[in-house]
Amino acid sequence: MAQPLTDSRLANLGANAIHQAFHVYQNRFAAITRRAKSRFENRDCNGMAGDAAERLDIYGKVVEQILADIRQLLNRRVHDKLIWASMKAVYSGLIATRDNWELAETFFNSVTRRIFSTVGVDPQIEFVDTDFEAPPTPAKAPVYRTYTRAASTAALIENILADCRFQVPYQDLPRDAQLVANEIENRLRVIGAMRFVDRVEMIKAVFYRGQGAYLAGQIFSGVHQIPLVLALLNTPHGLVADAVLLHEDDASILFSFTRTYFHVEVERPYDLVHFLKAMMPRKRLAELYIAIGYNKQGKTELYRDLLHHLAASDDQFEIAPGARGMVMAVFSMPAYDVVFKIIKDEFPQPKETTREAVMAKYRLVFKHDRAGRLVDAQEFEHWQFERRRFSQALLDELQRNAAATVVIDENHVIIKHLYVERQVTPLNIFLREADEAAARAAVLDYGNAIKDLAASGIFPGDLLLKNFGVTRHGRVVFYDYDELCLLSECSFRVMPASRTYEEEISAEPWFSVRENDIFPEEFGRFLGLQGDLRESFLEHHAERKGAKPMAKPTVLKNLLPACKHLARITWLAFLFFSLIEKIAVAQPVKSKALKLVIQAAVQSVRAGEEFEIEVALRDANDQAVPAAKDMIVEIKARTESDSVVMTATVTIKAGSSSEKLRVSLPEAGLIYVWARHDELLTGGLNFLVKKPIAKPDSLLPSEEVPPPDMEKPRAPLAQPRPILTLRYSPQRHFLADGQDQALIQAFLLNADEIPATEIRLRLFNSAGEMAPPPPLVIQPGTDVGASTLISNKIQTVKVELLSTMPPADLQGPKEFHISFAPPITQLELRASPPVITLVDQAELLVRLLDKDNNPVATDEPRLISLAIDAGRGEIEKKEPTIAPDKFEARTTFLPTWRGEVVISASTPNLPTTTFPLEVGLPLLTLSLTAVGGLAGGLIAFWTGKDSKWWRIAIGLITGFVLYWAFVFGVLTVLPRTVVLNPLSAFVLSTLGGWLGTEVFTQILKRFGLVSSKQPVSRKKR
Repeated sequence: MAQPLTDSRLANLGANAIHQAFHVYQNRFAAITRRAKSRFENRDCNGMAGDAAERLDIYGKVVEQILADIRQLLNRRVHDKLIWASMKAVYSGLIATRDNWELAETFFNSVTRRIFSTVGVDPQIEFVDTDFEAPPTPAKAPVYRTYTRAASTAALIENILADCRFQVPYQDLPRDAQLVANEIENRLRVIGAMRFVDRVEMIKAVFYRGQGAYLAGQIFSGVHQIPLVLALLNTPHGLVADAVLLHEDDASILFSFTRTYFHVEVERPYDLVHFLKAMMPRKRLAELYIAIGYNKQGKTELYRDLLHHLAASDDQFEIAPGARGMVMAVFSMPAYDVVFKIIKDEFPQPKETTREAVMAKYRLVFKHDRAGRLVDAQEFEHWQFERRRFSQALLDELQRNAAATVVIDENHVIIKHLYVERQVTPLNIFLREADEAAARAAVLDYGNAIKDLAASGIFPGDLLLKNFGVTRHGRVVFYDYDELCLLSECSFRVMPASRTYEEEISAEPWFSVRENDIFPEEFGRFLGLQGDLRESFLEHHAERKGAKPMAKPTVLKNLLPACKHLARITWLAFLFFSLIEKIAVAQPVKSKALKLVIQAAVQSVRAGEEFEIEVALRDANDQAVPAAKDMIVEIKARTESDSVVMTATVTIKAGSSSEKLRVSLPEAGLIYVWARHDELLTGGLNFLVKKPIAKPDSLLPSEEVPPPDMEKPRAPLAQPRPILTLRYSPQRHFLADGQDQALIQAFLLNADEIPATEIRLRLFNSAGEMAPPPPLVIQPGTDVGASTLISNKIQTVKVELLSTMPPADLQGPKEFHISFAPPITQLELRASPPVITLVDQAELLVRLLDKDNNPVATDEPRLISLAIDAGRGEIEKKEPTIAPDKFEARTTFLPTWRGEVVISASTPNLPTTTFPLEVGLPLLTLSLTAVGGLAGGLIAFWTGKDSKWWRIAIGLITGFVLYWAFVFGVLTVLPRTVVLNPLSAFVLSTLGGWLGTEVFTQILKRFGLVSSKQPVSRKKR
């Protein structure tokens, strides 16, 4: 029997494991950062954005993996603080020679805080302040390169630019160097410095972000020291120096807390951050670490800075100035320029969001391009402060609105979860207190902030001034994220006109509004700007925001009374000659059933025994959803040899989301049970079916039980190893939407032969997220364990078993591949136009959409079946195919009778969708033919001799006949746009009215019923 490891051995192994994990994190971080240079050279903006998102995820993934390893290593002693204290000491020795020791300390803290959920700090097992009073390793080389005085400033700048070697040449290096030199010399003259540059210290590494590359350093001229940042842009014609920054404020904005993190390759972040600190003295170390991508280290520095401030002052936390929010409780410290935000327990109406949704918005901002307009928030857990540092008003506020998150005892306040942001002045307060020029500049930048966010794909949602703030540099930024959303999720609509006076003055809208419907013409009501500030804003931004500037008096206004009768006549003519179309008002989208799942209380059963399963409906968000109609679901069970051993059907009633039934599986082994319906994605579950328990046969009277052999001692039986097998649901591809779960099940096949024990399976997956994270655990006394895998990418994910604890034998494949397909969750059918006449046709458009109504291209041909469920008409192509890499197909509908026509579209594994199409009489065309016929008859009456008044009535009939004969006679020859338009209707019917009965002769000739040589008498008009 193996001896348990000693404390010192466990500490040594644990410290080395964490150190190795940190090494893995650093290598992955550096590998992605290293790509930035080639991304810039190749002008690969999308690749750069993808790298930025990928790099943000590395830290969490590596920490999750080492947490699983440490728990497996320490097992029941994972919370032994004595071992962790020893582990910290060993770890300190391991990182003492590293150039990034401070990052390694923070990494260790991340592991310990996840293990212990530490409240406050615990110096015994955490690095509260660095163990090293000074950097433990000397710098191998300075982080910067020095350039001494040259023949001219332009020559000096040309040397700096030439030393930054790229695969792309400069478009015109001497020109750019001279332009930069001119700006530097002008800056030196303004600040009263000497006109020459003594030296320049430039950071060797290049800072990459978005489409730009930046060189940063400092200029020294006599006693003056000014920052120098050169912005490079890669154009189709070569590199250019796009801008030069020579002010601390400009450099600070570039490294702002509202910007995406830089990609910069550096061996000693400590040296780089302190050089940047010398350039921008007002920047915290925390902000600089965050700016170069080490946001976890930035959080550590921010926390330590706050502790130092508390130790050196008696400041109290107070309710933050500004309007109280409905979602967040916000507090601050007057002498400390950050704010602390806690999500409230409940949100008053009209807020309909949730805590999880708010946190998701903050995660979105963390990973998205912040465009210099979104405040970066740092997320913390389990903070502890002395109660005396909180004002009583703030304590009352927290107890009233955030009791689930904040624990207050006699001496301390413990905050389980909060966000920390740089403090800015709320825009509504700034406009009230700033002078006229500053207020006007802020109002204009408020509009610019909205445009910048839109350019980055973000819509703020709530445009109230109190949700925007002004930084110390005068820039307007956005910081309230509970209504924020991606621009692609918004539906910008024109507000329908009110049909009655009552609708116009109604407090409630007279039309349906979906969750993300946006009405730009309403923006002006929520700006909160008055007087000159409003006029300034509208002057610069009205056309951008959809607001209409106020009309000014014109001459037309004075002529309006004289035109009153003409306007009435025009309106009546419009009513008479226009086709009145029905307005299709969009209805709120109801969640539809998308997939089937099978659930069971037990996944290990005996052959022949009945047990209960539940067949349930789920929507695209994997939530239970009621059936819109009765749905008959087919149930099948198959063995590993693909033989079907059980079939059944179950009906999920309309309004119900699930149905239960009792089944039995006749054969022992692993059996896969799945549910199927033509309109839904299949769902299945694996079951371990054991042999029935054999009943012992009674002994016959003649049989004797032999006595035990007392002479030979029995040898101890060898302990059998666990036998495991892995399974998943292979019946379908899963959706790459971050919601569709591939269930991975682990079965213990010989549970009856071994003692009950916990079995931990360490699984590797090439991509995607597993929940719960590895290891997959089979609890003692059970023989089934499960995990789920989701993915946001269209890919095939490899899942592999790496090891088990205790060691076990594996039956079946060690790895398998799970396919994640395009996240197509719904089929959209539209007709354009939605209202037609009997002589028109409508284009039918079928599109594949995701759960957010965005088009999604298919990866394989999709056959669409179109049918007419009600009404009469013809569909040109009833089974169009959506080709791979496409998301839509089109065909044409031709009506054959008036009334409502309901068209349905279906495709395998997606809910059938319908669209109502209204077919009406061609009132406009009929009206025009009648008017044209009357006009033609009137012309004939005026110009003909001896014409009678009924000649006008004859013109009405013959004009009508001529046009419709023309329609049915040449429609197949000429384009429909030529035949079926108001001008053709009016002209032809006028001609027919003028020809009179001659029309019938021409029509008979056209159809061959009368010879063209046969004389036809014509009465005098």
